[in-house]
Amino acid sequence: KVIFDGAGNGKNPYGSLTLAPNGKMYGMTQSGGANNLGILFEFDPVTETFTKKIDFVSVTQGRNPFGSLILASNGLLYGLTSAGGANNRGVLFEYNTATGVLTKKWDFDGTATGRSPYGSLMQASNGNLYGMTFAGGSNNMGVLFEYNITTGVLQKKVDFSGAANGSRPYSALTEFSNGLLYGLTTQGGSAGFGVLFEYDPATGVCTKKIDFGGTITGRAPYSILINAYGALAGMTSAGGLNGSGVLFRFDPVAGVITKMQDFDDVAMGRTPFGSLMQASNGKLYGVTSAGGLNNNGVIFELDFLSNTFVKKFDFAIIIDGGYPYGSLIHASDGKLYSNTTYGGTNDFGVMFRLNPSDLLFEKLLDFNDIGN
Repeated sequence: KVIFDGAGNGKNPYGSLTLAPNGKMYGMTQSGGANNLGILFEFDPVTETFTKKIDFVSVTQGRNPFGSLILASNGLLYGLTSAGGANNRGVLFEYNTATGVLTKKWDFDGTATGRSPYGSLMQASNGNLYGMTFAGGSNNMGVLFEYNITTGVLQKKVDFSGAANGSRPYSALTEFSNGLLYGLTTQGGSAGFGVLFEYDPATGVCTKKIDFGGTITGRAPYSILINAYGALAGMTSAGGLNGSGVLFRFDPVAGVITKMQDFDDVAMGRTPFGSLMQASNGKLYGVTSAGGLNNNGVIFELDFLSNTFVKKFDFAIIIDGGYPYGSLIHASDGKLYSNTTYGGTNDFGVMFRLNPSDLLFEKLLDFNDIGN
């Protein structure tokens, strides 16, 4: 699908693709590129043209991004890198798709604003961006921060502390219809298995709502919660009856979590790290990083109302990639797009699309490091 010209297209994408108003998709790789620090790329799904836009440079732009880009209300893309910057603790950056210019907006510094942001940003209805760091802060367990895109000021709002409100968050926050933000931590809580928490941007109060319990509700959630049918849906990477993770729904009004599915390895996949997404047919789609017939991960479909789970595709690592860590996006052509972190011709990951109506899977490109 794509002819490469030797300029290189990075390797090992961990995040998801982001659809911009120009109809093109943007994403990042964790490594590869001219400096082996990751790249930011553009993909045109109409012409199937891949273009490397940025080779990350550690001090000036950050390095090794693990999350995804987000489109803000000002038409610019924002993202995080896990390291690099002036303090080598990660940066928050802005990317202009029209000019191709990437601008570092904030250097994370450890205690004051956290360090090592592995997840993604989100924009709340108040116009500010919110995100989390995996470490740093007063307790070195991560922080929740707010970034004002108008003033360029970043403020730490919450220090994660372990049992009280969780620790080591890896994903992103989600706003519910009540105006509150909800998120997950991979560790902490009463059992050390992670928590689901609520944050009020107006008051700055963070409240633990759920302690993940292992077998019953799963543990170690890396996914982002999504709004679905008046509730929030998410996944844990482990726990459940089979130890392979669970798919759950959370009712913010009642404060109740309900396990919907136990992942089981071969039939349903296991260890989901990405997030769910809702397609135009109303069904939810997601990927697991492992399990399935080839143990390379699967694509699945969930009818949320009937709680009917169907495995739609088994990855075969050399042919079509494997171990997808990101999430699917639904493009205007009705197809689902994403990346795998490994596999493909070079074992550096692939970009693919799937038509949910006929299950046609297409590998769009093989990531190839620096083109040599």
